[in-house]
Amino acid sequence: MCSDVYFNKKPQKQKCWQKLRAESKVKKDLIKAKLHIAYAETCQFITGNADKAGAEIDKNKDYLKSAAENADSNVKARINALEK
Repeated sequence: MCSDVYFNKKPQKQKCWQKLRAESKVKKDLIKAKLHIAYAETCQFITGNADKAGAEIDKNKDYLKSAAENADSNVKARINALEK
């Protein structure tokens, strides 16, 4: 288990890395989409740069689109609901 590293147990490195590498493209795209929303919030509320915030939102939309294209129908429906 990957958490074994934090509890001073002998880690099973191979299994941990396999789990990290096995992430789906959909999950990676959703994580990146969420990250760009956080960037947009920072640009808008901290720096007051609406143009840069808009660019970050555009990047978010691109990642959501990519995730929806590769997702199963259930996840695709949830992503499409976010975009409305």
